Amino acid sequence: MDLSPAQLQMLQQLSPEQKKKLLQAAGGQAGVKGASGPNVSRPRVVKPRPVGMGPAEAEARQIAKPVPEEKQAAAPAAAPPLEKVRSPAQAEREEIRRAFAAFVEESAPLTVSTEGLKQFGYELFAGAPTTFAPATEIPVPPEYVLGPGDELKVQFFGKRTDTLALTVDREGMIVIPDIGPIAVAGMRFDEARALIAEAVKKKLIGVTARVTMGKLRSIRVFVLGDVARPGSYVVSGLATISHALFVSGGVKKTGSLRRIQLKREGKVVATLDLYDLLLHGDTRHDVRLLPQDVIFVPPLGPTVSVAGAVLRPAIYELRHERTLGEVLKLAGGLRPSAYRGKAQIERYDPEDGLVVLDVALDRRGLATRVKNGDVVKVFRKTRYEENSVFLLGNVRRPGKYAWRPGMTVRDLLPDEEALLPETFMDYALIEREEGELREPALYRFRLADALAGRITVALKPHDKVYVFNRARFRRQPYARIEGLVASPGVYEIKKHMRVSDLVLAAGGLLRDAYTEWAELYRTDPETKAVHRLVVRLEQALEGDPKENLALQDLDRLVVHSVWEFKTKDTVAIQGEVHRPGVYPLAEGMRVSDLIVAAGSLTERAYKKSAELTRYQVINGEKRVVARKDINLEKALMHDPEHDLALAPYDRLIVRRIENWRAAEVVHLKGEFRFPGDYPIEEGERLSSVIARAGGFTDEAYLPAAVFLR
Repeated sequence: MDLSPAQLQMLQQLSPEQKKKLLQAAGGQAGVKGASGPNVSRPRVVKPRPVGMGPAEAEARQIAKPVPEEKQAAAPAAAPPLEKVRSPAQAEREEIRRAFAAFVEESAPLTVSTEGLKQFGYELFAGAPTTFAPATEIPVPPEYVLGPGDELKVQFFGKRTDTLALTVDREGMIVIPDIGPIAVAGMRFDEARALIAEAVKKKLIGVTARVTMGKLRSIRVFVLGDVARPGSYVVSGLATISHALFVSGGVKKTGSLRRIQLKREGKVVATLDLYDLLLHGDTRHDVRLLPQDVIFVPPLGPTVSVAGAVLRPAIYELRHERTLGEVLKLAGGLRPSAYRGKAQIERYDPEDGLVVLDVALDRRGLATRVKNGDVVKVFRKTRYEENSVFLLGNVRRPGKYAWRPGMTVRDLLPDEEALLPETFMDYALIEREEGELREPALYRFRLADALAGRITVALKPHDKVYVFNRARFRRQPYARIEGLVASPGVYEIKKHMRVSDLVLAAGGLLRDAYTEWAELYRTDPETKAVHRLVVRLEQALEGDPKENLALQDLDRLVVHSVWEFKTKDTVAIQGEVHRPGVYPLAEGMRVSDLIVAAGSLTERAYKKSAELTRYQVINGEKRVVARKDINLEKALMHDPEHDLALAPYDRLIVRRIENWRAAEVVHLKGEFRFPGDYPIEEGERLSSVIARAGGFTDEAYLPAAVFLR
């Protein structure tokens, strides 16, 4: 039986009674590994494998059992499956595993994150306009209430065919010539229309009238409470509560979306629940406004957070909702992936603090009462696929397939038509979970044999079959170039590639590259022996086929520097120069050049006389052949008698002035009249130096003076 580490730990922590119930659910006969007592591992029976066969090949032989030759031609598809027939004990263990999986499904500690939950509905006012003008071209509803400022258009037919535009005055009247004033303020539009038509019919014989609305009046309303910009606003006569909310910038997150009040003359005449609009598109309670109406948004009411496997995870405000089922209905209901066996309600209790309630999402659980501040977590079902295998790689239809008992690789890949071109037929892999820890193990088999039916490769649930492209096993040949080229390194060898192509691929030769010859080290593909070939590089670059050799895998071309083939002659200087040492002998180099190269003479150098010693190599030994006294002042003035041309191995010794002493200095700091550095003569006393510095200042405290040497 295969259990994950978390499942095994949970099983070990069960009480004896729980273990008993679990075994009863599975038939009550078989044991479970790790269910009770210490873990005792039985010795694993290992079958001997043939000499020379590695562990991976032995495992491959077990998973890919050859079909006897006499059965190959008969019915290869009907070859017996790799899996053995399950014994009763195996069946019982399988039942226990399924029972335990169900137990884990019911009691595993699942988690649902509440991070990122937002209050529902407030995005309606995101980017709300600062002004709002409802459409003026829409038909005026019959229940529209007329008031001062509204315009009525009266069109006459019959003996009279003119049209009048009549505005309701401050007294609520319109005046029709030949008829007189008619009071319409406060009347519904359909009532005013019938009244005017009846008056025209009575007063004007042979004339009928058609009444329509013209320009609508503007009204002033107040939007107060928890809105973004409370205040007084002028809106159209057709404006509703929602229009006024948009004008004011929308409801703040501290305000209620479900109990927005419309107050008229101090009384609440309507209540708007924006959830009706957001969830059902219901605008019945979004009534039209009248002058001096007050829209009041009260503070936010009770809320419940819903997270997890619901359609709309969010924070919802409650109005009439009292139960868990009603709250989940606000959230759009459960997702198909929701686990109905258990949900959690996190609640803050004044006395006990955070309290967690586990409820099932059945009829009884959905009737659970919710309270302000509750956090409802709906978990998802565990995703463990019992009957699936996966086909991956160089195939035409990769993906997940349903597993069934006795399934083999030929069921996934019935023939080569299921493969993409360039499939590597000599090698394929199966990744399989094994053991209680479900550790991955790899098994290899020969794909060509499996498709031809020469072997039967049985599959198990969760197996992953990998089919490879031939290019994955084909190593590209490469050559290496080193030395005096712009970009030395490793380069892939293309077809017909030669030495000159490799040099150009590396950016060409550097200025100091030696072009007389280069070295090409070639590895024998069979013996791996390395042979050294000499390539005339200049001729190779010119395309000479004898020197411009075709490259082979593992070739290494070495381009040398011209300086490797030139003798490096040197001269030396020692004594009173700033950088004594050995220097390369340049062509035409003289004594003055060597002194300049050594950083020039020091102040201690004796310029009247220096010694130049000349050496030669005689019979393999370095011997002194001459010494010359050099006046360095004249040499630096380029006197040819002293500024001699240097020869290899010359050594110039610059002497120091006899009895040279550097100037000695005394540092005076503090309360002297003229502090600073003063050179001293041999035998000079401190009092003389202080006198030269002007003596002490009036602030000097002599008992605390410090003398350092």
